[in-house]
Amino acid sequence: MHARCRCHTAKPTGVNLRPLVKYIVASRPGVDKCSLFRTVYLLDKAFERETGKPLTGTEYGHCMLLKAPYFSVDVKDAIFDLLRREEIELRPERRNGELVSTYHPVGYRAEDIEDDVRRKYSLHGDKWRLFREVLERILGEA
Repeated sequence: MHARCRCHTAKPTGVNLRPLVKYIVASRPGVDKCSLFRTVYLLDKAFERETGKPLTGTEYGHCMLLKAPYFSVDVKDAIFDLLRREEIELRPERRNGELVSTYHPVGYRAEDIEDDVRRKYSLHGDKWRLFREVLERILGEA
């Protein structure tokens, strides 16, 4: 445990992030761990800025061990649950000479689970448009 790392004492908020994480992985097959955590965080913060309420309500800290700028126990739990259910798979890839963990969907596309994500997070009309715009912008930067 790293002395500055708060993630080991962070408690899950109980938010079910499986649909969101699954959708992000389907939208960007091969997304790496840090980018996945960052995407959930930035989506939450963009929704908080635009609507006054975060998308998921999860809590974040800094994790030096994962080398992720933002850490959420809920995101980690969602990833492990999806891996156990074999809905996503973990693959090692080389990027810029470094070995990184990447996630890939197993047997589905983003369009296949779009309705579940809309329903779970009440993303209708303008909120869905905001979600798609923010997600595309974040994944374009990754």
